[in-house]
Amino acid sequence: MNTDLLECKKKAMEFLKSENPPCHVNGRKKGYIRVMNDLWDKKGYEHLGLKSQNLRDQAARLEKINATAETRPIGKVSGGAVIDDEREQTLDENQRRHNTISQHEFSNFENQNTISQNANLEVNSNLDLHTDNDIVQNSHERQETEAVESFEVANDCPGEPHAGIHEAGRLPDYVAVDIPSITIWGRREDGSIITVNSSTIVNAYDEITRWRKNAFLVPYGKVGRDFIDQLTQHINDWNNASQTQHIALKAAIVLLATALQKPSVKSKAKDHEECLEKRLALWKEGAVESLLCEGRSIQKRLAKAKRTEPPNKAKIFAKLVMEGQINSALRYLSEADCDGVLPLTDDVMRQLQEKHPEAQEAKLGSLLFGPFEEVHDSLYQQINGEMIRETALRTKGSGGPSGVDANGFKRIFACKSFKKSGVNLCEAVATMTRRLCTKYIDPRTIEPILANRLIPLDKGEGAVCPIGVGEVIRRIVGKCVMKVIKPDVIDASGSLQLAWHFTVATLSKTWVTENIDSIANKYIRRWLEVPISGTLSTVFLTNNKFGLSIYPPSVKFIQCQTVLRKALKSSPNESTNDLWKATSNHTNIQYDAYNSTKEVLKDFRSGHENKLLNHLTSQGSFFCSVTKFALPQLSKVWSVAQSKLPKNIYNFTIRYINNSLPTRKNLHRWAISSNSDCSFCLSPETLLHIVAGCQFYLDRFTWKHNSVLNFLAHQLQTVDGSTLYADLNGFKSPSILTGDTYRPDLLLSCSNGSLYVVELTTGYETNLKNNVKRKKDKYRELLRQLGKNFNQAKFINLSISSLGIFAEECYTFLDMLDSIGLDKNHQMYCVRKMMTIAIRTTYYIFCCRNKEWENPDLLTI
Repeated sequence: MNTDLLECKKKAMEFLKSENPPCHVNGRKKGYIRVMNDLWDKKGYEHLGLKSQNLRDQAARLEKINATAETRPIGKVSGGAVIDDEREQTLDENQRRHNTISQHEFSNFENQNTISQNANLEVNSNLDLHTDNDIVQNSHERQETEAVESFEVANDCPGEPHAGIHEAGRLPDYVAVDIPSITIWGRREDGSIITVNSSTIVNAYDEITRWRKNAFLVPYGKVGRDFIDQLTQHINDWNNASQTQHIALKAAIVLLATALQKPSVKSKAKDHEECLEKRLALWKEGAVESLLCEGRSIQKRLAKAKRTEPPNKAKIFAKLVMEGQINSALRYLSEADCDGVLPLTDDVMRQLQEKHPEAQEAKLGSLLFGPFEEVHDSLYQQINGEMIRETALRTKGSGGPSGVDANGFKRIFACKSFKKSGVNLCEAVATMTRRLCTKYIDPRTIEPILANRLIPLDKGEGAVCPIGVGEVIRRIVGKCVMKVIKPDVIDASGSLQLAWHFTVATLSKTWVTENIDSIANKYIRRWLEVPISGTLSTVFLTNNKFGLSIYPPSVKFIQCQTVLRKALKSSPNESTNDLWKATSNHTNIQYDAYNSTKEVLKDFRSGHENKLLNHLTSQGSFFCSVTKFALPQLSKVWSVAQSKLPKNIYNFTIRYINNSLPTRKNLHRWAISSNSDCSFCLSPETLLHIVAGCQFYLDRFTWKHNSVLNFLAHQLQTVDGSTLYADLNGFKSPSILTGDTYRPDLLLSCSNGSLYVVELTTGYETNLKNNVKRKKDKYRELLRQLGKNFNQAKFINLSISSLGIFAEECYTFLDMLDSIGLDKNHQMYCVRKMMTIAIRTTYYIFCCRNKEWENPDLLTI
C-alpha cells in the first residue's frame, strides 16, 4: 500500500508535466493532489474513503522516512572500531517498523489530529507583515507580532483551502482488540482445552448488573486464596493483552457477583466457604451458565425489605456516628422524609433518561489550547501494590454493579490472612492502573471499570434523585492516580475552593480585580490568542450574543459577597441580623444592592454591551451590527457551529469578532508596520476590505459565495416533486425561467405550483441590512413577472455575513425549508453547515490576503 501511494504521487507529478495534463470538465488544469487521488482510487483503494489531503500528507511522510533511511550511517567508528552496533540494529528495526503502515492505520488517517496550529499556520518569511526582532522593543509589541505569526498560511500548501481543517479535541487512536466468538478458558488436568463463548461472559455481565446487593465477604483460608488467585488471573489477562483481554475485566466482575452470592439471609461463614469452593470449581470448568442460574434463583428469593414500624432514628444515627460515618449520619437526618428507592416504572425511567443524556464529544469552547506540561510515564511507576493496599484501607462506600462494597474489597486487598494472594492482586491492580495512565486502551475492554450502578431515590412529589455508584476498584484506582498527579491538576485547574475564600476572606473588589483578574485575563488571551490590544468584552458576553459565557474572578467575588450578605440579612437568628446591620457600611453597600447572583451577571454583561455599543468604535462594530440586524433565533446555532471548529479557526472567529486580526490597518495602528494599504488596490486594508471589499478579490468572494450555494443546492436537490435551478456548474441554469436580464442564485419549482426565488449574499456584518434592501429592490420586477406563470412566487432574501451570521430577513428561508418538508433537525443541520462553510472560506480568504489566488475547488464539508 505504501509503494502504491508513492507511485501514485510520482505518476501524478509526471502527468502534470506532460503535454496533455489532466483537466476538469470546465477545462481548468487539475492539481497534483486531485490527480493522485484519482490514481489512488483506480488502484482499488476507493473504499477506504481517504481525503486527498490525507494522501498528500502520508505520501510526504513516507518520502521523508525513506530519505532518512537512505542517509542513515551504517555505523559509528571511533579509533578504528565500530561502536553501538546493537543500537544501530535496534534503530534499523524501528525504521522498518515505521516504514510498514497497515491498512487499519491508513483508514484512520482522516480521524487523526496530526496538524498542530503552529504547523498549520507557519510564518511566511516572504510576507512583509513582520518587523525584525530588534524593532520589537517591548512586550506589548512582541504580543502583537506573535498575533501576526498565528495567522499565516504554510508555504507548502498555498492553494489548498481544506488545509488546516482537522478534528480538534480528539485523543490519538487506540489499537482495537480482536473479539473472537470462542475463548480458551483454561486446561483440565488431562490436558484438554476448556472453551467459553465470549457472548456468555458478556450476557452474564449484563445480567448481574441488575442484581440486588447480596454478597458475602471472602472467607479466610485456602478457598479464599484460590478465589483471589483466580481474580488476579483475570486482571493479569487484561494487563498482558492476552487473547481473553476483551472479556477479562467483565469476567472478573462476573466472578465477584456470582461466586460471592449469599445462599440465604442467615447463612454463616462456613456455608459461604463451602459455596465458594463449589462455585470456584464450576468457574474453572467454564460452567458460567450454571453459576448464573444459581445466582438468578437466589436473587428471586430475596424478599423486598418491608418495615412494619418506623425505624429508630436516634439508634441509627448513633450507630453511624460510632462507626465514624459522620456524613452518612447527617445525610440520614436530612433525608428522613425520603421514601427510599423508587421502583423502575416508565415514569422513573423517563426522568432518569432526561437527567442522563447521551454522551457527547467535548465542545471546542471548553478545551484549553496552548502549551502544557505532560505527565511523564515514569511518574506513574510509583503506583505499586502497597499504594493500592493503603488506598483500599481508606476507601469507604457501597459497591458498584458487582455488588461488592468497600469492606469486601478492603478484605481482599489488605487482609494478611491471604498472604501472597492478596499481595499479587494488589500488584495486578497497580499494573492495570499504570497501563490505563500510559496507554490508549480500547474502551470496550474497560467498560466494567467505568460502569455505575444507578439508584433512583424518591425526592417526593414524584421527583427522582439519581445516585450513581461506581465500582470500588475504580475508586481505588482513581485515588492512586490523583495521589501522583494532584499537584499537576491543581496547577492546571486552580484551587477548587476559590468561591469559599471569596466568601469568607477579608478582600476588596479592587484587590481581586487588580491581582486575580489580571492573571485570569492573561490566560484567557493565551487560550484564545487575543493580543493585548484586543478587548475581552466580546468574550464575556453570553453565547446567544456571540460570546463565550465566561466571566472574570471579580464577578465571582461579587456573587459570593452577595450570597453572604443575603444570608446574614435573611437569617432567622437576631444576632446574625445584627451582624448584617453592623457591617452595612460603605464597603458592603455595593453588594447589598443585588438580590441574587443572576443580577450580578446581568449587570456585568450589560456593562460590557454598553462598552461595545458606545465606546469601542472599531472593536464593537461587529456586535453593533449583529445586535441590530441578525436573526436572534439562530444565534445559539451559530455558537454550536463555532464550538465544533478546529482550534485555529475557532480562535480566528474570536479575533474576527473583536477586530484584532493582523490586518495591515491594525498593524499600522500597533506601530508594527509602516504601511496600512492593500498591496493590490492601495486602499486601507481593513478586515472589511479583506473579506468583502477589495475589488481585486472578487473571484475569492465568488468562491466563498458559491461554496455556500453549492451545499444548499445539493440539499434542496433531494426535495420530492421539485425542480431545481442553480447558478452553478452541474445544475440547470435559472436563466431558463428568468431570462438573461435577471439571474438569481437558485430557483426551486415545487409540485404545488409555487416557485421559490433564492438570492444568496455573503457580505460583511455591517452590510447585512443594506444587502437585504439592495436585493429586494433588484428582484421586485422579476417576482412580478414570475407571478404570472406560477401560482405563487416567493422571494427568499438569504443574506449571510462573512462569519455565517444570518440576517433577520432569513426567517423566510426557514419558512421555505419548513414548507418543502424538511424537519427541524434537518433545517438546523443545513443552517449549521452553511455557517461553517462561510466561516471556513472567510478564514482561508484571510490567510491568502496579499497573495495570488489559485482558484481552488469549492469547499465541501
